[in-house]
Amino acid sequence: MVLGLDDLFWATIALIFLATLAGALIRRVRRDECLRLFHDSHATVLLPDRPALWGDLFVHSQGAHVVFDSPAGASGLLAKSGALIYAEELVQVVAVCRTRFGLTREELAERERQLRRRVDPPLWRRAVRAAGNLVNLVRDAIVNTLGLLVGRITGKSPVAAAVKAESGRISKLGGTLVDVVANAYEPLLERLIGKPVVLELRMPEGAPVPVMEFGGYLAEYNDRYVAILNPEQELGEVFELETLETMEGHGCRLEAGPETVAITCTGPQAIVVRKLRAGERETDIGAVLLPGHRLALQRSGPGPVRIEAFPTRSLDLVCPRARARVRFSGDASRRVRAAWRGAAPELDDSEDRL
Repeated sequence: MVLGLDDLFWATIALIFLATLAGALIRRVRRDECLRLFHDSHATVLLPDRPALWGDLFVHSQGAHVVFDSPAGASGLLAKSGALIYAEELVQVVAVCRTRFGLTREELAERERQLRRRVDPPLWRRAVRAAGNLVNLVRDAIVNTLGLLVGRITGKSPVAAAVKAESGRISKLGGTLVDVVANAYEPLLERLIGKPVVLELRMPEGAPVPVMEFGGYLAEYNDRYVAILNPEQELGEVFELETLETMEGHGCRLEAGPETVAITCTGPQAIVVRKLRAGERETDIGAVLLPGHRLALQRSGPGPVRIEAFPTRSLDLVCPRARARVRFSGDASRRVRAAWRGAAPELDDSEDRL
């Protein structure tokens, strides 16, 4: 049976319709693989030049919703129970941070499951990743084949002209549909999935340090984000600050205004703010502040304000690729050369390498 131009035209229309429908449905439900690690978990979202947002993070296909631990702002219809972060804002974040000291028992259990699946993943998980990477290899072939087929159409009939006019859209739809289900395969990072790495994070302009390093296991990456998990989160040296107005120490500044309280990380290390006490009321915070970032909240009562916090470099992090990159492998026990007593190079940690 020989197919004519009319058959090819309607087949093209059907292809465009099916590709558009399938791509839209998949994008509607598909969440970012890095951000979804923190879905339904207590996390801190750090945006440049804005106070920190912390609470339960719910990741959606086109953004995220941070549900606060308590309503903020005025009462009634002006009360704010959470913040919406749109997709274009998410790629501008400095980092999304998670500490186990801000998690519930259920969230801790889910985090342990993530660590078991992501740290040195089993063979079947690696096979799934390999299958996704294979899709990337055939992506260009699919797009080029669609373009070639349409390019072979000849003739001056209206049907042929219509098919040729849609050639660019057909190729774009083919690539888009495959991109929706494909992984962002990078050989340099793929071999480090589930292995110890050191992540470099470029801090916003004006921060106390230009670049920070965080160790952890490379859990996931794509073209927009990179995620590391650190199973060795331990309670650091806890400090307390108490004041009626303003006090600074331990790399932290506490400001108690008439109606608000502001906490700023002024030192070179990240801090975890565990608790806040204002007057007779104690509040659980469980938020992370990187150098130069601050959090602000309503003052719950009169009297002195006291915080309980500790510095740390052990965090679960999701960071945008525009600001962070995996710089070093981190397996200290790995021996590269047998019977060789070598030395490591001296690294200039003050250099901004990003």
